[in-house]
Amino acid sequence: MEESLALAGTLDYVDPEDFVKSSLSKKKSKSYEISNVGVLKNGETEKQKLVNLVFNQPNGTITGYFGCNVAGTDIGGTNFALTCAYGLEEDFNTYAEQFDAYLKWLLK
Repeated sequence: MEESLALAGTLDYVDPEDFVKSSLSKKKSKSYEISNVGVLKNGETEKQKLVNLVFNQPNGTITGYFGCNVAGTDIGGTNFALTCAYGLEEDFNTYAEQFDAYLKWLLK
């Protein structure tokens, strides 16, 4: 705990508002980011089971232009949550359609 508090003290040296504003004015360092929380396995003796799991991490100021967040369970399968940076809504539709077509191709 003491170490965590010491790390939090470094925020005194960074102005969060300036950091965000400077990030918005720069080009992103990556175009695509995948976040995967993996598969949650249900226990055999549990009375309640988690069937469906969705994970969504919105695009931030320093992440990629497009993103794919992956999560699933051993019962319900895998879910993909697709994201895009603000202002790319029209491009997002093309991205989502191509992603869907690629998954269908992979799974046939």
